[in-house]
Amino acid sequence: IAEGLRGHPTLAALDLGFNGISDAGCIAVAGALAPGGALATLYLSGNAIGGVGAAAIAEALRGGCGVRRLHLTANGLGPLGVTAIAGAAANIGENSGLRELYAGGTEMGAEGCRAVSDMVGASESLQVLNLSDNCLGDD
Repeated sequence: IAEGLRGHPTLAALDLGFNGISDAGCIAVAGALAPGGALATLYLSGNAIGGVGAAAIAEALRGGCGVRRLHLTANGLGPLGVTAIAGAAANIGENSGLRELYAGGTEMGAEGCRAVSDMVGASESLQVLNLSDNCLGDD
């Protein structure tokens, strides 16, 4: 899939949800996301992606890959993975930034929650944020 994605001029959405993709597969997909690419929606929900895979996606976002809608729900990203994604999303300009982030059930913990809070305050493009099923509590 990653090879076919690399440099594809028209593919606008890719749904790889619930396919057992691990960090290694996520790294391959992230490496295929070209700066200024056509892919605007990437569904990776329900896989086995952890902090390492999330960091690779974060690097692709920082590199201007063009993804506007990112679905990572039900992956064990943990605090480090969520922090990486949030940090990348917070530092992308309005015209090229992430508009929708679905990060429900990612085991973000308090550290990830603080990073998401910082992202919300800094992002110039974010319009939709889903953090359901993260047991955030009152802190």
